[in-house]
Amino acid sequence: MRGWPAALLLPLVLAACSLPGLGAGQTPTATATLVPPTIPPTLTPPATVTAVPTGPGPPTQPPPTMGPTVGLPPLAAGAEAVVLEIVMTDADRGWAIGGVAGDDLRLLRTTDGASSWRDVSPPIHQDWVDSGYRSVMAPLSSEEAWFLRYRPLQSPEPTGDVAAVWVTKDGGGSWQLGDPTAVLFLGTQGSPPYLVATESGQGWLLARAGGAGMHQYPVSLLRTTDGAQHWQVLSDPFDLAADGLMSCYKSGMSFASNGTGLLTIESCPVTGAEVRTTRDGGLTWDAQLLPEPADSPGIYDEGVCESHSPLVADEGQMTAGVTCRLFEPETTEAYIYRSGDGGASWQAEPYPGGDLHRIDLLTLWATTRQLWRSLDGGQTWEQRKEVFWDGQFSFVSAELGWAVAQEEDELALVRTDDGGETWAIVEPVIQAD
Repeated sequence: MRGWPAALLLPLVLAACSLPGLGAGQTPTATATLVPPTIPPTLTPPATVTAVPTGPGPPTQPPPTMGPTVGLPPLAAGAEAVVLEIVMTDADRGWAIGGVAGDDLRLLRTTDGASSWRDVSPPIHQDWVDSGYRSVMAPLSSEEAWFLRYRPLQSPEPTGDVAAVWVTKDGGGSWQLGDPTAVLFLGTQGSPPYLVATESGQGWLLARAGGAGMHQYPVSLLRTTDGAQHWQVLSDPFDLAADGLMSCYKSGMSFASNGTGLLTIESCPVTGAEVRTTRDGGLTWDAQLLPEPADSPGIYDEGVCESHSPLVADEGQMTAGVTCRLFEPETTEAYIYRSGDGGASWQAEPYPGGDLHRIDLLTLWATTRQLWRSLDGGQTWEQRKEVFWDGQFSFVSAELGWAVAQEEDELALVRTDDGGETWAIVEPVIQAD
């Protein structure tokens, strides 16, 4: 990103001692404002959406080809690093999107707990060396990560694009570029694509456009079964049978290596919380209206409820957060929904609200500007801290975590070693190759 504002030069570092607690929920990619429905809600039986091309489709085009690739200029060793997104895989190693002020965004890797970062970006298409491009990472471990670079559209009108994903299995030492795939779009400024990778070599890419009217949010869903080498387009906006995937804003996507997947949904005309589930790798989807919480019967008639923060595990465990805004009185209630059978049935319990982060089946974090932790799978919660900034979080245990903390234009990388009770600013630098 060229020309980062001076405010991104970490002015919070000057106030390190004044940061007693930093803890906020992972910044939503684009959350829609909850408003009363403009039409009477209608409930329809769960529908099965088959994501197989059946419509006329876009004009036939030859397979896309990649032109020459180039390596980005090296970053100066010792320069102050700016981290915009972080995913740590253990106490020492992790990945980030960032770089130095005034330069293109890079893929960075650390081996010393986020104190120093090395640029491990793959060689990219020579036309993609530009600040108008964005990056998405999907780390699998401290050594393996998938990487997507894309051009965000300024409007939801599809203009055509090329999806290309790189994979490294040696910490960024070498990269393999899969075959490029033609798609109508990859993402807009407010609706970046979702990229999910699994250890089985399966992966999914959900390319999202913005709103297209009448609660329509077009997507293209791609799947790979060979480690991102080849991609199959499972659905696109021209697929008549995939209409159910086009409606409503997709607020999150999660998959397990067995092909079980969960999409959470916002901005729908019905007041109940909806999700989409699949058990066959995204070939077919079930549109589900989640049951009302047992302790709040009638809540769907009293407000607008939307789902977010999908989490899926191979054991058949699914988790999602649901936020309900009630009209009279104007209050907000939050519930955590869990399924142990791949979405066939759901149980709901109250929780503090915010984005959900799972370390294992028992350890969960819930983050807004209040930071909460559960050690029993979400049945009980303990507040750890209330802070004054928004954050994008990465936890590796019940005690250890990092966050990209932002308050207005001020940005800082911070770390906790005591379960979120205290946070310290990290002053990251660029490591020499």
